Amino acid sequence: MTPLASASKWFAGALGMRMVQAGIATLDDPMRPPLAFWTTSGTKKDVKLKHTLSMTSGFNASPLVGGCQLLPTFGLYNCAKSIHDLRYDILRPGNAPGAQYSYGPHGIQVAGAYLEAKDTSIEPGTSPARERNFHELFAQHVTIPLGMSSTTWYDPHPPATVPTNPWVAGGAFSTPRDYAKLLRAFLGGSFITNMTAFTQPRTIGLPRVFVPASTVNWEYALGSFVECDTPSACATSKINSSPGAYGWTGWIDRETGYYALIATEISSGGDRKGVELEQVMQDLIEDAIANRTPAP
Repeated sequence: MTPLASASKWFAGALGMRMVQAGIATLDDPMRPPLAFWTTSGTKKDVKLKHTLSMTSGFNASPLVGGCQLLPTFGLYNCAKSIHDLRYDILRPGNAPGAQYSYGPHGIQVAGAYLEAKDTSIEPGTSPARERNFHELFAQHVTIPLGMSSTTWYDPHPPATVPTNPWVAGGAFSTPRDYAKLLRAFLGGSFITNMTAFTQPRTIGLPRVFVPASTVNWEYALGSFVECDTPSACATSKINSSPGAYGWTGWIDRETGYYALIATEISSGGDRKGVELEQVMQDLIEDAIANRTPAP
């Protein structure tokens, strides 16, 4: 199993959409009351699930080096409270959710805590009964339905421990076979029934506080980038991807009708190298599809 780094974000988006389909949440849900600590005043009160999954929540003034998302025993709820209390209005007074695009881990960590707190299903056979935790929800809504038996949101190598505070934006591990199952399901259209809501760009026209250099011209959807050369082209682009720091890059092309994956672990500059290779491969794949000979 390989660390995915930011390629984990597509898992978070998928979990959110699957819980929306199940009627547990909506993209327009506010953070309170499931996150009971959430403020009822100021612009922060208006943060919704769609903002936390699309890098428009207001919490990513700049990526943290460290931070509570890297404290595995801190508790997901406690980490979200820490982000709520310490990030946002102090750094950017008056900023409203949906007003700026800033790529980073904080909004997605909050989304994970919200989804965990929002769940109303009860784990059977426990005493006392309890709600499912984040890992159990991910299994219930994503990995079990797709048969992804080699995917975790923590390092599975010994001595493996299941964190109460998984790093939602960058801590997943998987295999090429498992991740391909996810991409195939995205392209199939039945796993995520509202692919428009899932893949549409949500950052067009917004000021950009921080965007990775390798994706500087792209927009952001829910856990994935919308690939395009210009902002206007993003409005109709049907290519979504989720590259990671180690070069792991999966994408779907709903226009041409294929999915592909670069499954690698590059110690330095992987995010740039993965995206560069992806762009070359896209041209080759599109040419091959366009020039294929129909079966007799």
